[in-house]
Amino acid sequence: MRIGWFRSLAVAALLLFIVAAFAAGQAVCRVVQHGQRPNSLVMYGSVLRVAGRTPLVGPARSLADQTDLRPYELFSKVEHQLHAYYVEKIQDGTPLALGTADWMLDSLGDPYSRFLEAEQLSAYIRRLKGDYAGIGAALAAQRVPVRGDEDEVLRDLVRQEQESGHRPDLLLEAEDINAVERDGNSEVRYRFHIVVVATAPGGPAETAGLRPGDVIRKVDGKLVFRRNLDSLDGLLLVPTTGRVKLTVTRKGATKPVDLEVPLGITHVPPVAARRRDRAGVIAVRTLGPGVAEQVREKVREMVATGASGIVLDLRRNGEGDAAEVRSLASVFIRDGVLLRVKERGGQWRDVRADASRAVGRAPRLAVLVDGTTAGPAEAVAAALKVRGAGRLFGATTFGLGSRQALFDAPGKSGVLLTTGLVTAPLPAGGLMDLEGEGVAPDVAVPPGAGGASDPVLERAVEWIGSGAA
Repeated sequence: MRIGWFRSLAVAALLLFIVAAFAAGQAVCRVVQHGQRPNSLVMYGSVLRVAGRTPLVGPARSLADQTDLRPYELFSKVEHQLHAYYVEKIQDGTPLALGTADWMLDSLGDPYSRFLEAEQLSAYIRRLKGDYAGIGAALAAQRVPVRGDEDEVLRDLVRQEQESGHRPDLLLEAEDINAVERDGNSEVRYRFHIVVVATAPGGPAETAGLRPGDVIRKVDGKLVFRRNLDSLDGLLLVPTTGRVKLTVTRKGATKPVDLEVPLGITHVPPVAARRRDRAGVIAVRTLGPGVAEQVREKVREMVATGASGIVLDLRRNGEGDAAEVRSLASVFIRDGVLLRVKERGGQWRDVRADASRAVGRAPRLAVLVDGTTAGPAEAVAAALKVRGAGRLFGATTFGLGSRQALFDAPGKSGVLLTTGLVTAPLPAGGLMDLEGEGVAPDVAVPPGAGGASDPVLERAVEWIGSGAA
């Protein structure tokens, strides 16, 4: 199954490269016209990146649909020609292999499917265990409708770059292809932003003043136009030493905010439990492997020591393993359908509860959510809500409803691939869509309500103690 996927993707990607290279050539010509001599291998990498992120349209798409190529034979032939005839001797073929894999994933146009090089994969796996490298945050691409005021902010940033002599016009057109989605008339309807989903408690990002919801516009003075994390991952989520300068736009701020963030390693326990009055509070900061079992044990301990209910805190939870969703929801739901996933070919699959994971008698449950609850954590919240197993407090979740699976690749690299779209079946019929919508709370609690340091938690603990429905 995996081999077939690579073959079909390779065909589309190779054709895509040929067509989009013409567009990339315009950007390269502008570089040459301004007196710069680009390194030829760098130029090759640039063409790959632009080509890989340019959607197939018109005749190119028709050609891709009609042509039956032998992808491995073609790859082998091109590789041989590169090594035999390229003007500069290629000492190491690894960059070509990595660039091609990256390009293939980018050609999908999916902000959540991407190729992870060895360091990126290692950092990703560590984050699922609670060890945050780099700035100490969870980041994601977000698709948002184009707004006039936002475009004006972008134009101002570009003008500043031009006035400083950085000449972003050399690459802006090519990079902007990656960050927008156009309609049938080529009008820009959506932009993709790299947004801060959550910051690690006590980590560099939080300490420096970076906030959830901030949109990253510049990294070390360079404008950011990206459909996915791509190279930003290596700049912001991998290094453990040094500092990085960020320019972000923030809701409510009249102008961009400049921040300098140190890089390091921040450890956040994936699961932390404590008592608060009659409630047991369990904070889940990532849904890495084994987290559901840890929560199950904490729930048992809390109930055994007299807790009248559980507060499951899913805030600041921006990443996770899709396999843990079923396990964690099953702690509180013994049987039945939890979620419905639209998979390859439009097929639907029901995700059913695992009775072996359930605690004895399901305790009274409050679930804390907000815009920092994303991905697998949102799916758990949706299942608990629609099944009536828990009452949600806080604010609407992030809205990342696609499911990703991680596949191994050669060279200790990996492929993070979207394999489904997660929904929750509603009791009255129909489905709750998570992608772009998020999960709304049962009880909305605005920040700072009642003057409490954590008003959402206070409200949930009060509800647990009241015994009210």
